[in-house]
Amino acid sequence: MDYLEIAAERLRVHAWRDKTMRTTAYCFSLIATRYSNTKLGTRAGRIATALNSTRAFTRLLDDLPMLKATLTYGFGKQGEPILSRVLQVIENVAYQLFFPVEHLALLCQLEVLPVANRQKWVSRCTTLWAVALVCVISKNVMLLAELLNAKEKLLKSEPSLDRGESGLHSSKAKELDSRLRLTKLTIIKDSCDFLNAVNWLPITNFLWSGKLSPSQSAIAGLVSSLVGFQILRLTS
Repeated sequence: MDYLEIAAERLRVHAWRDKTMRTTAYCFSLIATRYSNTKLGTRAGRIATALNSTRAFTRLLDDLPMLKATLTYGFGKQGEPILSRVLQVIENVAYQLFFPVEHLALLCQLEVLPVANRQKWVSRCTTLWAVALVCVISKNVMLLAELLNAKEKLLKSEPSLDRGESGLHSSKAKELDSRLRLTKLTIIKDSCDFLNAVNWLPITNFLWSGKLSPSQSAIAGLVSSLVGFQILRLTS
């Protein structure tokens, strides 16, 4: 399968298409900040804005899939750690609320609703996104600790294995390494997004809110998107 065929096949999938638009938007945002007050910067900024608006339009259809995921999970399974379940429920609720709030912000942008209210809805979107990211990062840090502990136990048990068990041990080690790599990448991606989420929060003097430059924000978003591509490749 040649590269063109691989690219065409992946771009048929919503996740790959969205990640491509997101990465491209951050690339143009970076160009816009690097060449501000020039025609190139202005044009790059317009393209970035158009791509972000396109992504917002495609998310108009995400409410029902998110609702299905939220209802399917409910309050989690009985054997699952309580903290992990609480974090997942908060994350689901935050994302469930995020979509209709974003739709209202989009309607304000299109002047269907009063334009003066747009920033209010955008700020609420950012707050919900930040809350969801805190939950996601916390869960993955817990998972990382669990996987590292499992790997340590596996390494300690290795000398006592006979030949018949070595193949199974090797398979488990590979699976653990794969999950560790994926978890680390996910933490990096979500941490970069969290940098931007806090930076865009409408709260004065809260952590680094409003303190990142436009170029720093674009770089954080670009790193997140590029890492996201690697995660998609590993999970496809």
